[in-house]
Amino acid sequence: MNSSQIQALCDQIVALYQAGRLAEAEQLCIQLRPRHPGNFIALYIQGVIQFVRGDRAAARATIEAVMAAHPAAPQPLIYHGPFAGSRWPR
Repeated sequence: MNSSQIQALCDQIVALYQAGRLAEAEQLCIQLRPRHPGNFIALYIQGVIQFVRGDRAAARATIEAVMAAHPAAPQPLIYHGPFAGSRWPR
């Protein structure tokens, strides 16, 4: 998969997410992550979808993976905040 194909897939992920088609967006994230595990869009959007769906343990792990792969990115901090307290699963 070349960089233009990756970008097209990321654009599709974002468009699906914005259209509220979360299951489809997540499936594309799942497809992209094994080939490009540090891809910001795939990690971040999948983590947000997991959070919205209520899968807090998976969301925490995914958001922490985003933060590890992209420590300068501020977006994951929005979702990481709820996990800082002890009331969320580890």
